[in-house]
Amino acid sequence: IIGRETVAYGPDPNKVYRMRYRIVEMEDLIPSHTDAFAPNPNYPPELQPRIRERGAARLAVQKMSRDLVPEALIQDSQALDRGPMIIGGDHVVESGNGRLLALRLAQQTNPERWQAYQQTLRDALPQFGIEESSLSGIKNPVLVRERVSDVDRVRFAAEANQPAVAVMSPLENALQDAGRINFEALVVPEVTQSLDVTLRQSSNRPFIARFLGTLPENERNSLVDAVGDLNLLGVQRVKA
Repeated sequence: IIGRETVAYGPDPNKVYRMRYRIVEMEDLIPSHTDAFAPNPNYPPELQPRIRERGAARLAVQKMSRDLVPEALIQDSQALDRGPMIIGGDHVVESGNGRLLALRLAQQTNPERWQAYQQTLRDALPQFGIEESSLSGIKNPVLVRERVSDVDRVRFAAEANQPAVAVMSPLENALQDAGRINFEALVVPEVTQSLDVTLRQSSNRPFIARFLGTLPENERNSLVDAVGDLNLLGVQRVKA
């Protein structure tokens, strides 16, 4: 089902991409990974710069599904990296694989949030130039943006996964983090050992958890492993 046209902007506001709204059956979409977070053999691997089988990525999708906010997947801010997923004419998801995986998981395990998405979508259909009667026969309708502009697909997918705002440098992060960390909670062992080992010991989990709790979720997920302990990047962040 095709609706009206719209546009989307990447990190470079001078780049404008033509899109059109579509309602598609969720099962017809081709995400980068399966529901078990294994790489999807039907998905072009060059279009997925993120390794979603990582534990942190899986945790992020699970949380998004559990706390699903329908408006975040329906309202169009005309950005590449948020709002309705972006697909090509072949139903391959070019931007929003994590969002689609979260929707699929909600449909399976969180029916209340899934139904909230469905109702919010139906209420919003007129603004996309789509009539509710056209949904007849679609079991699990999902709103997407189909890319109309011709692009280098690999470069477009990479651009769509770039943050729209400037990322802070390590020094800028360290200056911000210094105001968040409560060093009094850090347990320093009597026997001299490296800071890396100290930060990873079990007695310092409350200290680490308190610090991670001050960060936005997307930053937090990049700093921990599958069980929530600091990964190498996380250790470097706290040390800085």
